[in-house]
Amino acid sequence: MLLLFAPAAEALVLRVGVSPVPHGELLKFVAPDLASQGIDVEIVLYEDYVGPNRDLVQGRLDANYFQNRLYLDGYNRDYGTDLVPVGSVHFERMGLYSSRYRSLGELPAGALVVHPSDSVNRGRAFHLLEDAGLIRLLPNVSLEAGPFDVADNPRKLRFQADAADRVMGRLADAALVVANCNYALEAGLDPARESLFEERVEPLFHNVVVVRRDDAGRREIALLVSALRSAKARDFMALAYGGAVTPVF
Repeated sequence: MLLLFAPAAEALVLRVGVSPVPHGELLKFVAPDLASQGIDVEIVLYEDYVGPNRDLVQGRLDANYFQNRLYLDGYNRDYGTDLVPVGSVHFERMGLYSSRYRSLGELPAGALVVHPSDSVNRGRAFHLLEDAGLIRLLPNVSLEAGPFDVADNPRKLRFQADAADRVMGRLADAALVVANCNYALEAGLDPARESLFEERVEPLFHNVVVVRRDDAGRREIALLVSALRSAKARDFMALAYGGAVTPVF
């Protein structure tokens, strides 16, 4: 899906791949400011975490804004790419959600927990489950932990992986889901009020604007980052998401 914000003729076109919420909403909000500087923003919406990097590498996008630094590092390692971050914008807390239980204390023995399948978000999920007191991981486990790193599981929780963009859809059949904030927002939930437990702020998980290395010095990329990191953008995040999306600038 494309959302087009067109300033005067002869504007420079900048195609930016984003997750719909909050990234797409924030970029839509600042697009008129970029238009006033001669930059025509085409917002390309993605529901998954693979397409925006693939299309950036293949030249279909000029930039993307959907991922954190750790995920980007893993993508570059796994696919042999050289995408680079050019500015941190916000942090989204991963959270624990349930449609059946109002507290973690209500979770029964053997409850099914659905978590993201990619290594980075899976790792965040298992560290979050440990922080919530539901499991204990092996000592010195990496940030890409998984069920194989669980040292103690007193409630005999069962773990099942699913694509990050599908996890919130598993609320009906799982006792607990571990989901990224953007997907919770898309599902109409208020993460600050409706999550049973939330992640602490971690710099490695700051969401960043990403480009091909050769484009890192482009003027219009710098203006894009400045718009997303403006006081106006900060106020928008506070008003629109009530603390679920935290500016990091």
